[in-house]
Amino acid sequence: MGRNNYGPKLVADSQRKGIRSGVMEDIHYISDWEHYPLELQPEQLDKIDFTKATIAKTPSFYKIELLLEEVGNTFLDCSSFGKGVVFVNGENIGRYWQAGPTQSLFIPDFFWKKGINEVIIFETEGVPIYEIHFSEAPIMA
Repeated sequence: MGRNNYGPKLVADSQRKGIRSGVMEDIHYISDWEHYPLELQPEQLDKIDFTKATIAKTPSFYKIELLLEEVGNTFLDCSSFGKGVVFVNGENIGRYWQAGPTQSLFIPDFFWKKGINEVIIFETEGVPIYEIHFSEAPIMA
């Protein structure tokens, strides 16, 4: 499912993504519900209560604080995660997915600072994240 980003098909109905008709559970249409985007801007991330316990097998936010004496380029090992997105000090590092060939995210040195750093992970598949690991090289499946 790619995106057509040129020409007359750019605005064609065939290029619409997401939910395009009613939503069903079993054989019944579900009505009276809303969906909305999670833009995950820094001001939204600041409002998350990370002290609440996560519920198994549901999307969850995780916050990890790291004390760094030195900074450098590194890769976040995402091989034990499910699917989601990572932020470092409020900056969106990128998306990860266990099904893909790339199992790590590159974090350049300029995203880090000496002292306390914050890593926020939004895990959409409900895979629990108990700890994070870093690597000097990319991790491929």
